[in-house]
Amino acid sequence: MKILKYNYSDLVCLNCGNIVTIQRKVGNARPVGHIKDLYCYKCLEVTKHYEVRDVSNFLYNYNVNKEEEVNVCKLILGRRKND
Repeated sequence: MKILKYNYSDLVCLNCGNIVTIQRKVGNARPVGHIKDLYCYKCLEVTKHYEVRDVSNFLYNYNVNKEEEVNVCKLILGRRKND
């Protein structure tokens, strides 16, 4: 019997900043910055989600030169203030 190994990835909704955690098989891992269409239960519609491995690690090590990563960090931090 083969044992499957999984990694966890966090997906950040680009509309509201909501964070969803999903499992991916180790061989099917996507790079940081992968955009996925996924249903957001806060927006109540299918939206674009930005993939990061770990949110806390991403916030600590984001690349200031990439505008896309800066915008995602602002979304995450703005959502945490409102919770």
